[in-house]
Amino acid sequence: MDNPYGAPQAPVKDSADTPVKRPVLVWIIAIFALIGVISGAVGTLMLMSGHIPMVNEAERAYMQGLTPLDHLLTFIGLGLYALGALYLFRLKKVAVNILIVNALFKAGLGAYFYTKPTYRAFIASVSHSVGPFRHIGIYVGWLIVLAIIAYALKLRRDGVLR
Repeated sequence: MDNPYGAPQAPVKDSADTPVKRPVLVWIIAIFALIGVISGAVGTLMLMSGHIPMVNEAERAYMQGLTPLDHLLTFIGLGLYALGALYLFRLKKVAVNILIVNALFKAGLGAYFYTKPTYRAFIASVSHSVGPFRHIGIYVGWLIVLAIIAYALKLRRDGVLR
């Protein structure tokens, strides 16, 4: 008769010892975020230094009217995005919260910039279509942000994020 209070005879391994394979989509999001953060930082630095060619007066008025606060807020947004993508790549649950905070920050930043008449004129000058498709780039950007959050939520629900 076996001792019911004895140690188990089968070897017990901790599940944290087994490496977790990252889903392909996590790699794609990480690469996409890396490219976005680097290009956003380089673009902002070029704007700050005055090395961006401006095509028309609306662009010139908007870009020359940007303040140090505007640039700082842009860098904060890039940092949140990079941090969220990094934690998603590391498969950490906190990635979901950071990505949601980033989306809220991005919405607030968009609203802040939209209060500037020079920004609205700039957007109108680069939008060649009319009607609901005028801001198609903004819509696509938001669809990507929401898709990344939805995917991170799915990973958390499925237990992939630790």
